[in-house]
Amino acid sequence: GWDTDCNAGNVGTILGVAQGLAGIPEHYRTPINDAIVLSGISGFLNILDIPTYARELAILAYRLADEPAPQALLDAFRPGEVCFDFELPGSTHNFRVSDPFFCRVRHATDRAYAGEGSLEVLFDRMQRGDTCRIYYKPFYRRADFSDERYSPVFSPTAYPGQTVSMWVLAERWNGESIFLAPYVRNTATMEIVPLSGQVVSDGAWREIRFTIPDLGGAMVDEVGLMLEGNSPVKNRDLGRLLIDEFRIFGKADYAISIAKQAKEFGTVTPFSMDHGAWSIENGKLAAMCVDGCDAMTGNFFMKDQRVSVPMMPLNGASHLVTLRVQGARRAYLAGFTSPGKASILLKDAGEIHALATADFHWQHGMAYDFAFSATGDALELSINGHPVLDATDGRLGYGMCGVAMLEMGRALYGDFRIQEI
Repeated sequence: GWDTDCNAGNVGTILGVAQGLAGIPEHYRTPINDAIVLSGISGFLNILDIPTYARELAILAYRLADEPAPQALLDAFRPGEVCFDFELPGSTHNFRVSDPFFCRVRHATDRAYAGEGSLEVLFDRMQRGDTCRIYYKPFYRRADFSDERYSPVFSPTAYPGQTVSMWVLAERWNGESIFLAPYVRNTATMEIVPLSGQVVSDGAWREIRFTIPDLGGAMVDEVGLMLEGNSPVKNRDLGRLLIDEFRIFGKADYAISIAKQAKEFGTVTPFSMDHGAWSIENGKLAAMCVDGCDAMTGNFFMKDQRVSVPMMPLNGASHLVTLRVQGARRAYLAGFTSPGKASILLKDAGEIHALATADFHWQHGMAYDFAFSATGDALELSINGHPVLDATDGRLGYGMCGVAMLEMGRALYGDFRIQEI
């Protein structure tokens, strides 16, 4: 199940197409739990779940066939958002539990907030103080894998500043009440960050909504609910929790503290790197390359955005911050492009086009605060708080952000600030 360029993977694909879900035994589906992990260059796109991906492929198929996709299908897939409705047969959207002794997830069709499906979490034999986390995983680390043959890279699918929303209902078959608290996990410290919780004793649908808090430059690797038993040992909690219409959406506003990142899979979290040697040196992101390199992060579908980062060029003439990065061959770049010059550039299909250039006296070994923004078709570069260049171009409407060099060079980068405008 790890790979499809093998006989087992190909046979599974053929049987799946020929027989549908009915032809795939439950003991194969359950361990996979709707999870897909890719190892492409854009880290945001590498974190998937089967129902969401199936819908995306169906929409692409309609587009290739030049046919309109059903509106219900379009409504259920929102690029750049986490949108789980649990409507497809057997879907769990890769939701997990921290303690399978107390809790177990499965798909339910007998009760839902909207539509016909929901996620069912069975909880059993819990008493006051017993806890289990029920969560979506928006970011992976090296410890989540048994090997690194494919060297995957990841950028989170959830960020501080975004809104998390879900509808929940508790059916209790024994016990007095349970306690539910939304939470996120700090992947740098593995600290659980609980938010405002509530005692639940009735069986009514209720919305839980919260904003992902700032984590001081660390990333989020769990988003979900902490379920805690709230009954005495003589009357243990038994029942089920239903979750429906789980969403993560809205504009992100967060920092990346380099000192809180790690070197994993040959890259530095939470960046994807293309060429070059990248490391962490004294709390700075260090890059060295012989023929150009890129580091990219963030939501692949960010539109209007601003990235700020202190940069110290150490060698070479190309030192750039990037926006609307769509892989290795398409991006807007801004910064130092030659001695005494600063430019805003477009990289399109690997070709570099200058959009604006100005004189700017810069030196190796000096630190510069770069801020590059894209709002609609307007691009603007500021250095040390002063506007330096602006340009207008509409060829790239969305993408990730990061830093780059187009030729041999060496540089240090401080903490990043990334804002969706």
